[in-house]
Amino acid sequence: MMLSETKQRMDEALFRHARAFAGRDVDALMSDYCESAALLTPDGAMRGREDIRAFFEAFMAGFSPGSIFEASRPAAARNIGYIVWTVDPDLPFATETLIFFGPKILTQSFTAQMNLR
Repeated sequence: MMLSETKQRMDEALFRHARAFAGRDVDALMSDYCESAALLTPDGAMRGREDIRAFFEAFMAGFSPGSIFEASRPAAARNIGYIVWTVDPDLPFATETLIFFGPKILTQSFTAQMNLR
């Protein structure tokens, strides 16, 4: 596979992931993950899709009604994606690094500055 094809696949994967999160669509979000995926956060590691789903459901429940998701500065190299994003007014800064195995997320790190209720 040529490097430009790999970059295009990574850009598409990052866009798909951000769009699912922005839409608060946990099912679509979870379709991005391998069965054995891991999510690393300052509070610890979640392993497997079931634990990752529980994390996202609880995390998204804290957002204010009508809050607005905005992603910026996506970058991709080889099988690694990086994105910076916000959810106004609850989350002024968040960053994720995603390691893909084919089209699926194998490992993700996440950290954020949150103003959640």
